[in-house]
Amino acid sequence: MSLKPIVLWWLVFFSFGTVGAVEASTEHVSATTVPTLVVGHWPPHINQAKTEEGLLTREILAIYRSAGIEPRLRYDSWRQVVTEGLKKPHHLSFGWVLNNQRQQGWYYSEPVSQSVIGLWVRNDFNQIISSYSDLDSYLVGVGKHYSYGQSFEDNKNRFRRAEFVLEGEGFRLLVEGRIDVFIGDQAVGEYFLARHKDWRERVYFMETPMLDRAGLHMVCSKSNPDCKAHLSQFNRALQAYQREQ
Repeated sequence: MSLKPIVLWWLVFFSFGTVGAVEASTEHVSATTVPTLVVGHWPPHINQAKTEEGLLTREILAIYRSAGIEPRLRYDSWRQVVTEGLKKPHHLSFGWVLNNQRQQGWYYSEPVSQSVIGLWVRNDFNQIISSYSDLDSYLVGVGKHYSYGQSFEDNKNRFRRAEFVLEGEGFRLLVEGRIDVFIGDQAVGEYFLARHKDWRERVYFMETPMLDRAGLHMVCSKSNPDCKAHLSQFNRALQAYQREQ
């Protein structure tokens, strides 16, 4: 019997075994490797002024801690999070909405919670907005570098936009009549309104079918070799945590 088929069979077996080992190693992080979570200020979801405060921050920490993991929490500007923080080994961030452009550079976890997105308008606004085409005649405020989901990304060039950095700035522009409406998170808007009674009496939140709910995810950079492993670890903790609730 020729040895050639046997040698080839062993080469194929060894090759598959090697590939499997490499893939398995990328899906595992040591139990002693602590993830660092880098985020900016986004109250009430993430509150930089009070360490470990914020609706989403508390939930993220509870998920990790339920799995016996105590992550490091680091605050920075969102710009630094994207340009520097996520490039470091074992660094992740949370609170991000998924869209196709971001997916090119990041891996996403399963959604942790949802952001209720709609339109903030003045009290005298009485139009029904059910599609992006209904915004054609308005100047719409949107957060700079924010995303409200892929549907928004696909339609954002259909209407005139004015960008702001923080939702508080969006309220000011709206109250002053410099924009007609702005797209924003309901909980974030209510947080600002609770601190500005004059704004609260002049604006309201309008839900619309084109802007529903956007999942908030954990992300890490595809350039990090440990990225997939950390997200797998987090997803397992998230699934176990959700089963217990």
